[in-house]
Amino acid sequence: MANEMLIEYIRKEMEKLDCPAGYDQTHYKSSLKWTAHKIDLGEIIYALLYSGAVNNGNATIIELAEAFEQIFNVEIKEDIYRYRLDIQKRMIDRTKFLNQLIAILQRMINDKDGLKFRK
Repeated sequence: MANEMLIEYIRKEMEKLDCPAGYDQTHYKSSLKWTAHKIDLGEIIYALLYSGAVNNGNATIIELAEAFEQIFNVEIKEDIYRYRLDIQKRMIDRTKFLNQLIAILQRMINDKDGLKFRK
């Protein structure tokens, strides 16, 4: 965890050098709000981390958590490591939320009229 924190500190310092003066990404305010369980969001974040789909696999768990905090107006960064442990402790369906998302997407894609997608 100490290494993660050090990497995060260095990343933020480098970001300060890269960003023009007056441009502050922390003031981005989304109108979206995460309304499911936070551990469900943790599943998504860890899936993205382990897939290497963000920044060519160079994104940290903290960076991803911070991005989702801004997008969905939710505090998750402080508990992100605990969510991994909680997911690992599940006995039956460790990726319960992701499996639900897959089933929903497949059902909607297979729907004959295709008009039942949520707007």
